Amino acid sequence: MRNHSLPGVIAAALVLMLGACMVGPLPENYHPAASPRGVEVDLDLRTLHVKGELLEVRDSALVVLTPREVALVHFLVIRSMRLTGDAVLYRGGIPSQPTRERLRLISRFPAGLAPEHLARLIQARGQQDVRVYRK
Repeated sequence: MRNHSLPGVIAAALVLMLGACMVGPLPENYHPAASPRGVEVDLDLRTLHVKGELLEVRDSALVVLTPREVALVHFLVIRSMRLTGDAVLYRGGIPSQPTRERLRLISRFPAGLAPEHLARLIQARGQQDVRVYRK
């Protein structure tokens, strides 16, 4: 007696194996996975551009390390945000929760930046306090 279900079992096994394969960029091609740095962001504000490394994502603002300063940029002053080498991520206002979560995961400090570390960064830049961009 022949087992007619063998081709079905093989097909199901192939489908399961293909479903287990990762789809997406390789770590060596994905900047945040290749270094401890966060992604570079280019923020178009009402009167200027702020470019720098995304350090932390807060509920209402981003903490960005620019070449000259540590900046806290409130979402409400951002007209658009672009990740380095990426399309415009969003256009103004407070981004959706999924967008904030994506940003948080690719920032340098996805669990948040401890106050003492922020103070050291501010001091290292020769600032008295974080530079705040708000409405």
